[in-house]
Amino acid sequence: MDMSIPPDLVLPLEDRNMLQDIERGLGQNPDLTEKLVTYLASRGGKNLKDSVKRIFQSLFTNHLSIQMNWTGSGQKVSFNNLHLKRVIHRAVRKNPATKQATEEALQSEVSRFLKGASDREGGRRQRPRQAEPRTEH
Repeated sequence: MDMSIPPDLVLPLEDRNMLQDIERGLGQNPDLTEKLVTYLASRGGKNLKDSVKRIFQSLFTNHLSIQMNWTGSGQKVSFNNLHLKRVIHRAVRKNPATKQATEEALQSEVSRFLKGASDREGGRRQRPRQAEPRTEH
């Protein structure tokens, strides 16, 4: 089984333009869809959380992940409306450890992963401290 992606497909996707390009390709090319499902399934994972993390890190830069959420609220890209949502669900279901994953469980893990994107790659450290500094008594 060929687990490679087409040479003209550059991953991880870095911005909304690259995302739009792959979405267009997935809508027009069933062969691309099958190759991407197989490639993403090969990322593995010991459970659904791990599998979603491995797939998302292979597919999207953190910069792009920050610009997405499940519903598209707040000027973000709606992950729920992407062809990639179905591709990822199929890839997750090919993993023996996650083959029973439901749509609801996948939504929960994807939402959790995207929500945490702004804290990755130093984002948490860059955020100004909201709490008062601790004082010792």
